[in-house]
Amino acid sequence: LNPNAIRGFTSRDYPTKQELRDELGGPDGLFCLFGCHYMRMFEDPRMNVLFDTRHDDTNVNALEHGKRVASALMDRWYGTSYFRSLGRGFSAFFAVTPTHQRAKACPMRPVKHQNHRKFTTTQRDAWIGHVMCAAEEVGSSEHFQLKLGTWLAANVDVYAPFVNDD
Repeated sequence: LNPNAIRGFTSRDYPTKQELRDELGGPDGLFCLFGCHYMRMFEDPRMNVLFDTRHDDTNVNALEHGKRVASALMDRWYGTSYFRSLGRGFSAFFAVTPTHQRAKACPMRPVKHQNHRKFTTTQRDAWIGHVMCAAEEVGSSEHFQLKLGTWLAANVDVYAPFVNDD
């Protein structure tokens, strides 16, 4: 993890609990948003190569993946314990490292990507783009979409370094 990026997780620029309730009806709405996000990820050839479904942890549906991310974000933002309630350990931020290491080494990725074991800038940008599209798909306002997307873009460098794949 990039220690300089971790500071961004203390930023208060994420959606408030009230905005989450108003925009999405609460936690279930954020689960749905990220479920839609993962449906998009599974359809995207740039992104679906990161999911080695030979592993039980990866071979789950889009909503399950979405609940994991949404739970991790709400735990970080609001001090909840949604991630723990999924039975996947104490904190998502400890569980995500081996998951992302497996994704970076997935045999479906091009060999040069497997060798450098980094996410690419295109994958980083697609991940955020799919969140933005999912936020629109679930009917959230442009204000909410911008707030969520801006916070994620400002904090995604916690998974850096990224390799430019131009």
